[in-house]
Amino acid sequence: MGDQKPPLLRSGAEGDFDVFAFISKLKQEKFTAAAVMAISILAGVAYLHLANYRYTTSLVVIPTPREQRELDGGLSGLASVAGISLPSVQQTNFSLYLEGLHSRAIADFLAEDEQLLRTIYQREWDEQARAWAEPAGLFQGIKGVLRGVLGFPPSRWAPPSGARLHEFINEEVTIAQDEESQISTLTIKTESPIVGREFLRKLHKSVDEYIRQKSIRSAKSYVSYILGRLEEVRVEEYREALVSALAQQEKSLMLASDEAAFAAEAFGEPYSSLKPTDPKPVVVLLLSLIAGAVVSFGAIIWKSGHRARSG
Repeated sequence: MGDQKPPLLRSGAEGDFDVFAFISKLKQEKFTAAAVMAISILAGVAYLHLANYRYTTSLVVIPTPREQRELDGGLSGLASVAGISLPSVQQTNFSLYLEGLHSRAIADFLAEDEQLLRTIYQREWDEQARAWAEPAGLFQGIKGVLRGVLGFPPSRWAPPSGARLHEFINEEVTIAQDEESQISTLTIKTESPIVGREFLRKLHKSVDEYIRQKSIRSAKSYVSYILGRLEEVRVEEYREALVSALAQQEKSLMLASDEAAFAAEAFGEPYSSLKPTDPKPVVVLLLSLIAGAVVSFGAIIWKSGHRARSG
């Protein structure tokens, strides 16, 4: 009958699941359950054979003693009386460094390094043609079909660029920061530990250099402005404020012009895990077992209900 409940749901209270009926059914369908479990485990094993294993690489960074601090409040107030606007450092250079790691500006800067792009996107570089080419192969074909079936918007391949590198950094580079000590750890997962170490090294130096150059440009601009104001101002109190501000900017310019690390310095060299950290075989096989058990469970219930309705 159409309103007849499946045997696994008929016994006991209304709508309850009958464990004993399920165990009995499991014994009857043991070959089906075993087949589903075997397929699930084989799928997990196949994935482990086909997967690209990745190593975890980390770089520890700390603030430098050269960090530019906020100007003294009294000096800023006096300078404002003199009619000038000094830069207000709302963030330390180290906090700017941490935010800059995931910025598009840094990605565009790194994208100018052609060798770095070839290292990261080596599958897309045709050495014979000396040009970028869309990757081909069975995996890419399956990926395209799955995207279409699942309703993902179509995506066109484009050569590596700052935009793609920006996405890569946002997806792959993580930052763990200790709020008390301000020690931060940059982490990335790559198929080659050598690539991971080289990338973190270049990323760190690029961000630090970008902030340095920004500070130099800012300091030069203010020095030029203050020198111009000194030629116009005659009130001694104002001139003292301008001279103090000029000394501060000259100091900032001197510190920024040094070749040593400016915003953050590496606490040692980047280091990689000795073994691949992703994917984890134990986790993959465990998930395969769970998936197989869930599918088997559903299949048995469905078959039981289908037969009950057919009968």
